[in-house]
Amino acid sequence: MLKQQIENYARYTVWANGKATDFLLASGSEALHKEQASSFSTLEKTAYHIYDAEYVWIKRIKGEPWTWPPSANLKVNSFEEFCSVWKSISEELLAFTLSLTETDLQKFVSYKNSKGEPFNTTIADCLMHCFNHSTYHRGQIITMLRGAGFTKVTSTDYITFTRVSEVLQ
Repeated sequence: MLKQQIENYARYTVWANGKATDFLLASGSEALHKEQASSFSTLEKTAYHIYDAEYVWIKRIKGEPWTWPPSANLKVNSFEEFCSVWKSISEELLAFTLSLTETDLQKFVSYKNSKGEPFNTTIADCLMHCFNHSTYHRGQIITMLRGAGFTKVTSTDYITFTRVSEVLQ
């Protein structure tokens, strides 16, 4: 049951990130760079943060090295190209999630947070945090889009995903 739920959230993250990138690309450059009061001051910075966090969590879980922020090492020439990279890390997260067994999900991962503090957390909890974190910041993206005058957004809620997804039927 846990494996199925984690897989569904990974699929949801790919779907919702795809919708978010579509909205961001349609909003235009002015909206992407408009300064707003939020966790990150622009839509573009918020999108990069989601990418960075997804990248870091998959690396932490796999025990692979990474540097903060991962996006500083990206060689992209446009926001559109960045969105493609963001989608690919979400798809990598899904593929990784699908490769895990129920037993794997219960294993503990040792890692350090951004302050260098050590933690041990189950893979399932790391993944759920990652998916929830992305959802939180996608919600900010929707609010910021509206604040920038872009109102052509539709729901990115998990329940909407379950209603439109053939995978879950």
